Amino acid sequence: MDEKIKIVSVTIIFLCILILFGHMVFNNTETVQIGSTTISIPTGYTVDKNEGSSLTLKKNNINIAVEESDLSTDTLIENYKNKHQNQLINVEDVQIKNTSVKSLSLKDNDGNEIKKLLYVEKDGKTYTVIFKKYDENAIQTIIGSLNS
Repeated sequence: MDEKIKIVSVTIIFLCILILFGHMVFNNTETVQIGSTTISIPTGYTVDKNEGSSLTLKKNNINIAVEESDLSTDTLIENYKNKHQNQLINVEDVQIKNTSVKSLSLKDNDGNEIKKLLYVEKDGKTYTVIFKKYDENAIQTIIGSLNS
C-alpha cells in the first residue's frame, strides 16, 4: 500500500513540474516599450534594435519593425505613396485580432509584394508594423498587444 502511494505522489509531482515547464515555455508574456506604449514580443523573437519610437524584432531571417508616430494613418500613407511613386501600392482596411488596421502593400512592377505595412491607431498615436515575410502569429501578437 505504501509503495502505491509513493508512485502516485511521484507521478503527481512529475506532472506538476511538466505543466509548470510547459507554461513557462509556451506562455511568452515578455513585453517591450515602444514610444508611449508597450507591446508583447512574439514567441521566438528577440529585440534587435530599440530606439525609443522605433523597434525591430528578429527571428531567424524574419524582421518586423514597429514605429510610433504622431502623424495620422492617412498622412503616413500619403507620405509613403509620395516616396514610392514609381511602384504599385495597394491600401485596404483589414481586421486583425479584432482590431481595425490599414494594410499597405508595396509591389514591384510584376505585382510581387515587396513589403507590407500595417497601420494601427491608439491613444492619438499611429503605430506602423513593417515586414517583408508574413508571420501570422507574430503579427497577431503585436497587433493584439497594440489593441489592449
